[in-house]
Amino acid sequence: KSFENISHWVELLMKENSQIPIILVGSKIDLGQPEDLLNYQKLWKKRENVFPYYSNIRAHKFISSKTQIGIEDLFNTLKELFITPHVYLIEQC
Repeated sequence: KSFENISHWVELLMKENSQIPIILVGSKIDLGQPEDLLNYQKLWKKRENVFPYYSNIRAHKFISSKTQIGIEDLFNTLKELFITPHVYLIEQC
């Protein structure tokens, strides 16, 4: 059900700020099966051509708070997408 609601949530974000970059984070990866991730990837590929705000979604990450799977990768992605570009711009001024 959460996957089906992505369009709704992203649309609400875009109404507030159409320039906001988005990272989709799926949690509880420890409870799923490997085929769940493959199914998600297939479903997302089908939607990318019809999803109006697809270009605002900068990354997809899967994590587990319980086992810490993917947490470090998520924070590294956040750093790369949001912190590093701004530091570079400040240094250029």
